[in-house]
Amino acid sequence: MENELKRYGLIIWRWAWLIALVMLLAAGAAFVSSRLARPVYAASTTLLINQAPSSGQANDYSSILTSERLASTYSAMMTKRPALDEAITSLQLNTSADILARQVSVNLVRDTQLIQVKVEDEDPQRAADLANAIPAAFSRQNAALQANRYADSKANLTKEIDSVKQQISEKQAEVAAIGTSADSVKEAELARLQTELIQLRQSSANLLQSYESIRLAEAQSTNDVVVVEKAERPSSPVRPQVMTNTILGVW
Repeated sequence: MENELKRYGLIIWRWAWLIALVMLLAAGAAFVSSRLARPVYAASTTLLINQAPSSGQANDYSSILTSERLASTYSAMMTKRPALDEAITSLQLNTSADILARQVSVNLVRDTQLIQVKVEDEDPQRAADLANAIPAAFSRQNAALQANRYADSKANLTKEIDSVKQQISEKQAEVAAIGTSADSVKEAELARLQTELIQLRQSSANLLQSYESIRLAEAQSTNDVVVVEKAERPSSPVRPQVMTNTILGVW
């Protein structure tokens, strides 16, 4: 057994130069290929998903599940064409949503309502700009989408309020035209107009209250996205990792 080990040791020693040469060539090839590869930079933005108050504040399983689903939904939507197209347009970039989608990754921070949006790009400043622009674009689109649920109701109430205000102005003009004459006919007409004004003002107050109720419902049922930490220009690339690749090339 000892002789066998010595024989194998001699063989290895005899060919050690070749083994070393192969390892050196592999390390050199890995080093050169890594050095020649274009560096890729990564920048990330951290977001907080604020769940709507009307969704419930109870810290039970249902509430947690709803929060997780909301965060997952928003994560998926931030990599879709509408948000990416708007980000591209805002930065005036010469690329497409399909290409950009391959550069973007959105990850949930476990056991939190935080989302991390990471963008990889060969230009470090562009990586940071995109990491900030994509959440901003999504936030605007999300706010508009949720506002649309109440847009028709608010528009109809606004028309009614304006109409009642116009009627009040007209009645006030009629009252001013009658003046303060003691004529019994004019007094009766004045009383009628005053009664109508009271009714119109009450209608106006009711409509304004309804409008404020809708605004409150909108605020309480709107989920929003808050930037916790903006992306900054990365100082070093995430790949290629020259030293790591060189060491791995040896093995």
